[in-house]
Amino acid sequence: TDYAKIRYLVTVNRRINTVYACADWPFLVKLHDTLPTLSWFNGVGQTRALLFSLIAVGRGGEVAALADACVAKDAAAKKPRLTSMDKLKLELLKALAANKDALAVVNAAKLDPKDRATAVKTIAQWTLNLQRTEECERYSAAYTALFKPAPERRYAMKFFAEPVASMKTFARIARGPSRQSTIAAVTRRPSAAN
Repeated sequence: TDYAKIRYLVTVNRRINTVYACADWPFLVKLHDTLPTLSWFNGVGQTRALLFSLIAVGRGGEVAALADACVAKDAAAKKPRLTSMDKLKLELLKALAANKDALAVVNAAKLDPKDRATAVKTIAQWTLNLQRTEECERYSAAYTALFKPAPERRYAMKFFAEPVASMKTFARIARGPSRQSTIAAVTRRPSAAN
């Protein structure tokens, strides 16, 4: 049955993305082991998907070699496709596979604030998918710390003393000034981290 499933997936490459998106990491690794020359595995994102899948199934020892081979293959190409962020994500996957601190990799990369936030958020998402809760909380806190807290704002809100429940009540209120109650409403502007 697995062979029939593989044949079906190979006919349409984009369906393999569904395998990864649905977290069927063991099947993605099995697919790579069965058909390693499949053109789907040539993409940068697909290589990251394979490396993550290897970590998820406990074969993290293979990640460093495959990541280095991907970078070397790209460097040898006439038109390199890997961006600096792609290379950083491969390094982050190597750090996750080796159970090393991925924040040290991000700090060593000398990124601008936007790319730094993206990298830390990516690490948090990966550790959440790997069910490494303590690591995920630590990376999530590091991501939140990148943004300054939103200031508290107060607005004076006016409310009618009686509820406007019908058109008759509204017409009476609209005719003349009525007593209104004023309260201070406290609102928080959503921070950039959310």
